[in-house]
Amino acid sequence: MLRKQGVRLAAYAVVGSTLLGACEPDPTSPRPHERVTPPSAAVATETAGTTGASAAIEDALTRLLPSLEPTTAELLKGPLLAVRSILRSQNNPALTDAISGVRAVLAHCAPLADDPDLAAIALALDAAESNGR
Repeated sequence: MLRKQGVRLAAYAVVGSTLLGACEPDPTSPRPHERVTPPSAAVATETAGTTGASAAIEDALTRLLPSLEPTTAELLKGPLLAVRSILRSQNNPALTDAISGVRAVLAHCAPLADDPDLAAIALALDAAESNGR
């Protein structure tokens, strides 16, 4: 008796889900187009001039520096801010000098292999350097 009830329940579950599926709209029917709003002019203007190097330096300033020891972060903050502003002004000779300054600070901090955040900052500098060429 219990087995028959189990079979019936299973059959009702299959039939019920099939009927419910048949009541839904056709999944292959065309759907109305949703209007996609473009980004605001301010966001579009801001991202139009952004390069990968700028984003990497910005990431180093906002995410990586706070994870470092406070003294190391203070030593790197000024030179990284200089690199960011020079990247925006696109002054390539000054960019090379600013990157050299940050690399000198990195050389005195710790071996890059010991701290992945310092290694990530070095990679951001590599991106900025290749952008300046």
